[in-house]
Amino acid sequence: MEFSIATIIAIIPAGLLLYDAFGKREDLDDRGIFLYLITGFILGIPVSFFFLILLSNARDFIDLSIFLVLLFPFLNELLKFIVFNRNRFIKNKNAVYFSFSFSVGIGAMFSLSLIYYYGRSYSPGLLDYIIFLIFSSIYVISNASTGILIGEGIFGMKRKYHLINAIIVQILAFLFLIPYMWSMIIYSTIGILIMMPIYIMARNYLK
Repeated sequence: MEFSIATIIAIIPAGLLLYDAFGKREDLDDRGIFLYLITGFILGIPVSFFFLILLSNARDFIDLSIFLVLLFPFLNELLKFIVFNRNRFIKNKNAVYFSFSFSVGIGAMFSLSLIYYYGRSYSPGLLDYIIFLIFSSIYVISNASTGILIGEGIFGMKRKYHLINAIIVQILAFLFLIPYMWSMIIYSTIGILIMMPIYIMARNYLK
């Protein structure tokens, strides 16, 4: 798989979510949203490398199923919480918008890295591209949802409550991202059907 194709597959769901959230609004800090999106892309690189290094080299030392489903979602959401848990964002609605765009950036970069990692060794067919797009959608949508929750928790002073909810959502998403299940298109589609209502509910906080 070419890197450019992997990039397109990862960017499609990210672009759709950003347009859905901000495309028709003129009352927002567009510069801040853009800067945090780029920051998410940049921080998504070490997050992806950390994940792939463990995936490649740590099989004999840790139970990767536990890491995939429990530890990594916790670390991912903790990173977002650390970035936005600052006084400038308390009771500041921009916390929700910036955390959302930041998380979309992380989700897109992580999706890009894994799609390229798994697709680089063969020539994917149409079904493979569909599965990769579903995977990318699940991960970007779940990150967008948890980013909203993290930001809303800091904005509304309910940090612990929304952080726990974000971790639970991310763990749920990872249940549908275990690599050996990517070939099960019906299973992956269920993941989309579960993540979309969660995003729709979280999206209310963007208003």
